[in-house]
Amino acid sequence: MIYRRIAVSLGFAVLLAGCSSADPVWVAPPSPAPSAAAPAADRFVAAVRQQMPEVALDRRDEEITDLGDEACASIRDEHRDTLTGYGVTPAQARQLIGVARAELCPG
Repeated sequence: MIYRRIAVSLGFAVLLAGCSSADPVWVAPPSPAPSAAAPAADRFVAAVRQQMPEVALDRRDEEITDLGDEACASIRDEHRDTLTGYGVTPAQARQLIGVARAELCPG
């Protein structure tokens, strides 16, 4: 007889097959990709990491979200330019504002 048992523990599935081997096979769950239903900050971080890897390099998600918040503030107040204070070039700041407008900023 072949017995199969699936145990789910800590987000990992272990498949034990009793016919040929007692060694467990580890299957990791797939990583979810940000979707339209994902929070705006997650979509913004994913977009920056994909479209602007040089800006995302060595920055935590929280730091990228801060850049997005500043970009949204720059849109609301055209005279505000604090993005260059985060070490991005003016061209990168303009691109960040575009990504923030598409993914993060309300309205």
